[in-house]
Amino acid sequence: MVDHLEQLNLPPGYGCVHYFFDTGFASASSLDDLLRAFLKQLLSMRTITNALPHQLDQEIQDAFRKQVLPLSTSQLVLVLRKVIDLSPQMLYLIDGFDDMEESQIQGLFAFLRTTFACDNPHYSKLALFSREVLGRGIEASKSLRTIENMFEIRFSLSHLSDDIAKFVEAQVEEQQLSRTITEDATLIADIKQKLKENGDKMLV
Repeated sequence: MVDHLEQLNLPPGYGCVHYFFDTGFASASSLDDLLRAFLKQLLSMRTITNALPHQLDQEIQDAFRKQVLPLSTSQLVLVLRKVIDLSPQMLYLIDGFDDMEESQIQGLFAFLRTTFACDNPHYSKLALFSREVLGRGIEASKSLRTIENMFEIRFSLSHLSDDIAKFVEAQVEEQQLSRTITEDATLIADIKQKLKENGDKMLV
């Protein structure tokens, strides 16, 4: 991960707003979750909140107020774009969108195109982390070709295999500490190997 971030060549002190799509979490709209998360992170910065016009401040309150009729996705996009335009240059990092529904991915890309196009006033950078293959025939590089400051960082099978191997090692050792699986070191090694192999198959 660190090696990939170094590719962005960010100056010291460059701010970062990030979001990971947890598709295992039940939500009415994954995209709305991202929009509100970005808003919350930006509003945590005092330099931004001090510069908000009164009207925009009211719109932000509406974005988080539990209403009978909550703001639509398009309304949330407009509010967030206004806040981003008032914000300093920043890195917006998005991860985990691989398994989103296709309509949500297209909605996400539409938001990114309008917010980070080359004529945007904030000149921020966008980084997208994903698997090497999205699995739906959707290519971010083609869908977002109008964005100049975009970095696509695709994790290859080798990157993910290393993470899976470390996870398997840690989990087996933890199980051994809480309840002994076996005293046979050869069998333990075999269990770890089988788990790693099955983990690799999930990535194909």
